Amino acid sequence: MRRAEFLMILLCCPLGRDLPVLDRREYRRLADHMLANQDSMDERPMSVELLREIGCTQAEAEKIYRLLETENEGWLYLQRRPEVTPLCRLSPYYPSSLRRLEECPGALFCLGDIGILQYPRISLVGNRELSPRGELFALQVGRWAAKNKYVLVTGGARGADTVATDACLAAGGKVISILPGRLPMVPQENILYLSHDGYDLDFTAARALRRNHFIHAISERTYVAQCKECKGGTWSGSIDNLRRRLSPLYVMADGSEGANALLDRGAFPAEFPTKKFFLLREPVFVRPIAEEEVWDACGFTEMPIREFARHVRRENLSQIKPMLQEE
Repeated sequence: MRRAEFLMILLCCPLGRDLPVLDRREYRRLADHMLANQDSMDERPMSVELLREIGCTQAEAEKIYRLLETENEGWLYLQRRPEVTPLCRLSPYYPSSLRRLEECPGALFCLGDIGILQYPRISLVGNRELSPRGELFALQVGRWAAKNKYVLVTGGARGADTVATDACLAAGGKVISILPGRLPMVPQENILYLSHDGYDLDFTAARALRRNHFIHAISERTYVAQCKECKGGTWSGSIDNLRRRLSPLYVMADGSEGANALLDRGAFPAEFPTKKFFLLREPVFVRPIAEEEVWDACGFTEMPIREFARHVRRENLSQIKPMLQEE
C-alpha cells in the first residue's frame, strides 16, 4: 500500500474510530485546494492553520486534522486483519466503474483473491423467495458466467444470490460477493468478499441500499431473476439502475407485475442469457506497481505540507486516469 492510498483510507473510512470521516466531495475539495496552492506550498509541517491558509474552512481543517492525529489507530485497525486488503479509489485494482460514482466508497475491504476484480463481470439480483422458474433462471445465469469466463457478482443473500453463486462455483467459476455487513472470518476459494468502508461494520438498511448501487454499477450487465413491484431491495436497486443507467438491466420476462413494471421503465427482457447478450472479452490485467512501505515514514501531522499535498493531489489524477501510475 502506498502512502497516498493509506492517507485516503485514513481520511475517508471509520477504521474503528468514533470520528466523522470525509465523503468523496469533501476529499475532492481538499485535493482541489492542494492543487490550486501547490506553487506556494513550503516545508512547514501540517497544521489546522495551514489547512485554513489553502482554503479549508475552520470546521473542515479541524475535521481533517483530527483524523490525521489518529493515524496510529487507523494503522492498527488494518493490521488486526492482515488477510483483508483495503482498496481505495487510488488503488489500481479498484473497479473503474465504481470510481465514476459520486457515492463511491472510500475503500473496498476485500477478503480473497483481488485478482478476481480484473475479469469481466455480470451481476445477478433477485428475491430471497424464488419461484421454480426464477430459481432456474438464477442457476442458468451462474452457469453461463462460469462457462464464459465472467465473474458473477451478487449480494451474498439467500435466494437468487445463493442459487446463482452455487451454480457458478460448481461450474468452476468465480464470484464476487458484495456484503452490507461484516466480512466473514474465513475466506472461501474462488469467492472475493467485498465490504465498503470497513471489514467490521454491522448491517444497516442504509448500507444495504448503498451496496445495491455497487452491485448494479460494478458489472457490464445486471440480471434480475425475480422482483416484487415496489417492494424490497431488488426493486429499489433496479429502479435506481434504470434511472441512473448504472448498467444494462435484463429481467426474467415471467409475466409478473414486478417484471412488467421494470420492462415498462426501460429494462430488457431476457429468458436465459445467451452469447448475443454479451460483449465477450478477455480479462485486462493490471500492471503491478512497486510496493511502498507505509508505516515507517508517514507521520502525516509532522509531514511538510508540500509532501502532504503531493499525496492528496493524486485524487485529481484519479478522475482522469483509470489506473494511477507512480509519480
